[in-house]
Amino acid sequence: MRKMGGLVKLLPLTYVAILVGSLSLTGFPFLTGFYSKEVILEVAFSKYSVDGFFIYWLGTFAAFITSFYSIRLAYLVFFAKSNSPAKAVSLSHESSYFISYVLAILGFLSIFIGFIFKDLFIGLGSDFFDNSIFQLASHASILNAEFLDYNYKLIPLYFSFAGVFFSLFVYFVGYSYTMVVMTNRLLYNIYFFLVKKWYFDLIYNNIFIFNILNLSYTLTFKLIDRGFIEFFGPLSIVRLVNKLSASFSSFQTGFMYNYIFIILLGIILFLKLILSIFLVELRYDSALNFKLLTCIICTIIFLNFSADKLNNK
Repeated sequence: MRKMGGLVKLLPLTYVAILVGSLSLTGFPFLTGFYSKEVILEVAFSKYSVDGFFIYWLGTFAAFITSFYSIRLAYLVFFAKSNSPAKAVSLSHESSYFISYVLAILGFLSIFIGFIFKDLFIGLGSDFFDNSIFQLASHASILNAEFLDYNYKLIPLYFSFAGVFFSLFVYFVGYSYTMVVMTNRLLYNIYFFLVKKWYFDLIYNNIFIFNILNLSYTLTFKLIDRGFIEFFGPLSIVRLVNKLSASFSSFQTGFMYNYIFIILLGIILFLKLILSIFLVELRYDSALNFKLLTCIICTIIFLNFSADKLNNK
């Protein structure tokens, strides 16, 4: 917004829409935001509890802040001296007709919808929701809020007006005295502290965000994902498949006698399996088992020797 300014003559429809929305947001009397804000604060206060009073005064202070920054928005965008390049200002224009119609409808609702339907939705004795929402009599705070002391109902309104007038004073009257703030060390520090958003983002990022990112990178990504999971998971499987593929490919020598020995080896293993299943005594015949094992070992040695000799050629 600090790069804008002076757009009230170029964007009159947008200015009216933002002004109506801002006033409704601040809880200006008889606008839609006034009814929704007031009933929430009144219900909170009418509970007569610590948390209810806390919500009431917190919401009241929020109404002050909301009024302040809403008027600040209108000033910086539409009334302040323009800080945009001349080319950007010359290209400024209203939104399309479709957006303009939507803004007009929203502006109309922001002005009249609260006043028209306040008794329909939340008014005392309203049966709009009928039996669709069941509420215990002990939780019917709207009855207490209806008969709340009139002074407590006006306090949020006073704070809203105070936020409006304070914003008008700061930006319409005191904005030209910013050099006083810049030259005064105390005022400058206060201004800098507020501009930096109370250093909330800096503290939050340094304490939580950066530490969580570092922990996520070192622990979950490097150690668990790229370390443990890949080592015992897909990476090990790929290495095992490559190693087995290289070992099995060495048997593809292209020589007939190597294939004959492979076939004989398969026949020997097959016979060993069949005889072990149907002849139980063979399982305890150590001599025959030794002969079969010797034959298998010799066959494997011969095949490896043939493969190495072929590779050397």
